[in-house]
Amino acid sequence: MLSKYVDHLPLNRQVSIFARAGWPVTRTRLCDLVLKCGLLLEPLYRLMVHRVKQSFVIHADDSPVTLLRPNRTAYAWLCLGDASQPYTVFDLTAGRGEEYPSRFLDGYRGFLQADGYAGYNAVHGQERHLGCWAHVRRKFVECQTSDPAKASEALAFLRTLYAVERQIREDGLVGDRVVSLRRSRAGPVLTQFGEWIEQEYCTVLPKSPLGQALTYARNQWPSLG
Repeated sequence: MLSKYVDHLPLNRQVSIFARAGWPVTRTRLCDLVLKCGLLLEPLYRLMVHRVKQSFVIHADDSPVTLLRPNRTAYAWLCLGDASQPYTVFDLTAGRGEEYPSRFLDGYRGFLQADGYAGYNAVHGQERHLGCWAHVRRKFVECQTSDPAKASEALAFLRTLYAVERQIREDGLVGDRVVSLRRSRAGPVLTQFGEWIEQEYCTVLPKSPLGQALTYARNQWPSLG
């Protein structure tokens, strides 16, 4: 299982490896063993899910997964706990409707940090759905080819914000000291960045890469501050 899921070594290749080692196992047999191991590990998985839901904040995202049979797209929902519950769990679903994260995180009362997908609001209200700076940054990174000058300006703001978080980690700051540093150093940068976004938003084509990056940041701004 480690070879398959950690080293990304398919079972058919493992069949050849085991055969060279003297175990002539079939791929079907390995599939059966993987299934049985999954069933044995389910209580551990349920415990990890329970502990992740004890976090003050959960970081979430989703990725499409193409299924061979039937020929359709499923979704793997990732939930990462905070420093007090450092576990990573996944939920595989047949669709991307809001009922899926709502069901998986049923009973959770903390904050949820994710991208701009409105389906996360169904967990327990938009007021606890925090925006994700990594998604904002990625969209400006994608603009570097089409508009390198403006993309560099945006990324400069983001580097400054990231530097504040790096200092918090390196200095081991906690509690009120974190709040104080963010207000004194990140606060003015956020204000300037917000003004820059509004200014540039009025000058670009909405469908251009930069226009889409600005629109995303502007729409998510209330949850990013």
